[in-house]
Amino acid sequence: SSMVTLWHLVVGRGGLHRQTGLAMYLGLHVTGVLLLVLLSTGIDLAAARRLLFVVAASVSTTGFPMGVPVGWPAGAPVLLLLLVSIGAMSGSAGGGLQIRQHRALMKLALREMARQLHPRAVLKVRLAGRVAGEDTLRQIVVLQFLFVAVIFSTAFLVAVFGLDLASAISAAVHATATAGPVRGLDGVMVDPTEWSRSVRLALLPAMVFGRLSIYPAVVAVAALLNLLRDKARVRRRYRAHRHGGSL
Repeated sequence: SSMVTLWHLVVGRGGLHRQTGLAMYLGLHVTGVLLLVLLSTGIDLAAARRLLFVVAASVSTTGFPMGVPVGWPAGAPVLLLLLVSIGAMSGSAGGGLQIRQHRALMKLALREMARQLHPRAVLKVRLAGRVAGEDTLRQIVVLQFLFVAVIFSTAFLVAVFGLDLASAISAAVHATATAGPVRGLDGVMVDPTEWSRSVRLALLPAMVFGRLSIYPAVVAVAALLNLLRDKARVRRRYRAHRHGGSL
């Protein structure tokens, strides 16, 4: 959860009915556990507690390892990957794209669909009770694109280096969301030390970008590349000028 949200609740600056992000965060836990219980077979109270721990570790991206109960459903790995990619609340130390960005994207999608029905309507997207600027929405869309691009490029690289499709996608999502542990289709935790060195090296950029927040990390890399390019251009001009002067 977000420390800012918890602080507002403690000091009484906002009731629970105003904390939409917290409601979505808790709702992800409840929905995830209910879906796993409904899809699984032979679930008792102890198994339900284990599923709750697995879901909480996935949504919060803390990644505490926990063995899954017997009767692990086939769709559970996809559900956990979805929870990991959504991530925790904004303002927390959790990874993933985070709930605030998903809320903004959903509201933006609803606004665009409403515009198709009412082209002349003036529709605004509100976040935390305030109208979000178009620049803010544009940055969130770019962040989503970069997040997905890093996942798919990382999955492609690790698949080239030997992982199967399911393991490659799972490893890429967990690396970009800075979460864990990586699980197989049967729910068994995968040991990354069994992967080749090239696979682990391919996952490093995704982990760094995910931890630093992808958007500023990409901006920093782009600025560094521009700086190196400018220095190389100045060096070439200096050499050309020096060579012309010697002639």
